Amino acid sequence: MTDKVVLVVEDEPSNARLLALLVERCGVRVEVAHDGQRALEMLRARDFDLVLLDLILPVMRGEELLGIMKTDTRLRDVPVLIITTMGGPGDPDECPLPHIRKPFRTVEVRAAISEYLR
Repeated sequence: MTDKVVLVVEDEPSNARLLALLVERCGVRVEVAHDGQRALEMLRARDFDLVLLDLILPVMRGEELLGIMKTDTRLRDVPVLIITTMGGPGDPDECPLPHIRKPFRTVEVRAAISEYLR
């Protein structure tokens, strides 16, 4: 297993478990946050090599977390892959960052994780 660590930020428990499993199958350690505020606390407490981020989250939305990350000199270079639903607030079509739509295909997520962590 590599020394790289991925943070999965997902409020839906089944999606969080599946994403964590996909990260682990890539040979990477994983931590999970179920809301944006907890994710921010975790990001400030340790270094992550990649964040898999849902935009529609409780407590602090993904867009707000991204805004904070962009202004924080320690966090702004952490790669973020958005994984969220289509339509409504946070529609990935309106997002300039790399994204995968839910429902996601596991092969697509695994390929993206591997690409980011090369």
